[in-house]
Amino acid sequence: MPTPPSRRSGVTRHDDPLVFLAAARAAYAKDPATESQYAAQAYVLVQHPAAAADRIHLATCAEGAAVQRGDGPALIGSSTPQAAMLLADDLADDWPQLQGVVGSVEGCLAFARRWRERTGRQHRLSLRLRQHRLTAVRPLPAVPGRPRVAGADDAAWIVAAQLAFIDETGVSDPPADARVIVPRRAAAGEYWLWERDGPVAYAGFADAAPGTARIAPVYTDTAFRRRGYATALVAALSRELLARGKAALFLATDVANRTANGIYARVGFEPICEQAHFSFSDAGAVAGGGGRC
Repeated sequence: MPTPPSRRSGVTRHDDPLVFLAAARAAYAKDPATESQYAAQAYVLVQHPAAAADRIHLATCAEGAAVQRGDGPALIGSSTPQAAMLLADDLADDWPQLQGVVGSVEGCLAFARRWRERTGRQHRLSLRLRQHRLTAVRPLPAVPGRPRVAGADDAAWIVAAQLAFIDETGVSDPPADARVIVPRRAAAGEYWLWERDGPVAYAGFADAAPGTARIAPVYTDTAFRRRGYATALVAALSRELLARGKAALFLATDVANRTANGIYARVGFEPICEQAHFSFSDAGAVAGGGGRC
């Protein structure tokens, strides 16, 4: 029998990912990109249950919600500034070493400022994220090679590529998580590869709400870039997901990454909103890659 939710200072914590998703509705109302983010997190937890030692934080309040796993950032979506401060207070009690927060600019600023008050840790803007939606794939020129579903035997190549992706982009995904999560997702068929005498690019996806999915991550080996492989792969994967009955697909890009934004625009993704990713560090350790707010 599921453990009932616990309540703390206006915030309700959840053990059941689907109960959390229903309770988080106020944090994604009229915001399909944010809904897909929460839903993808919830469905991943249902499809790939966390180990007993894994840290999972699912919390909701009147106008907001937060999900946080392991050493990753807290996702607060469209939580209002007031809700974001409540969520920060709740999380600070148990996890003051939190590495960052992702969501609307206003909500993240409120969360980060309260985090500094509670923990003394400073914040800087690491990334401006652009959320995109696709409902139909545009015609594209053919490129050499073919797409295929990755399997368990491809996990080692994908892990190496994912570690390169983390190093290159500076995203806060812990490298240790890739070594655990990638083989599990590969065995479940949640990665696709572009094959040309061996894999040259990969793309992952996760179910979100019943009629949607999120595509992430996407990466091309540095030796094979600017040849259209990632564009062709994302297009092929998108066509397959739409053919399975998905009404819309979502993904996020770094606003400053013109190459990625160009790839997805050619496939048919359209920008719908922007978010912020703030990173936290101890006082005196903030340097480079953005600014304090």
